[in-house]
Amino acid sequence: MRRFFFDTYALVELAQGKPSYERFRDVPVVTELYNLYELIHAFAGAVPEGRIRTFIDDLNPNLLEPDLDDLFRASDFKRAHRRRRISYVDALGYVLARKHGLAFLTGDKEFERMENVEFVR
Repeated sequence: MRRFFFDTYALVELAQGKPSYERFRDVPVVTELYNLYELIHAFAGAVPEGRIRTFIDDLNPNLLEPDLDDLFRASDFKRAHRRRRISYVDALGYVLARKHGLAFLTGDKEFERMENVEFVR
């Protein structure tokens, strides 16, 4: 069974119940703390905080913690792909996904046709 790193795009689509992400509903969620921060920010003010907390609790995410080497690798990755305008959080998530043998699950156009990416719109 393929395992995934859920970036913020994937988390938002899952929270909104998008049909294209339905097949990931029962997949163990692996992500990083800053992806949850972006998720919270995406819904802040539009969705009650309690609903956001419940969604995150129900996800029961496995949070990966980057180390200093991961930060350097993410910086290198972001610089190497500067034309794609990849965010800092996405660069770090992509590096963590590779490190842990996970496919990077996203619908961000910057990652379309990249290696080790499960691109879902």
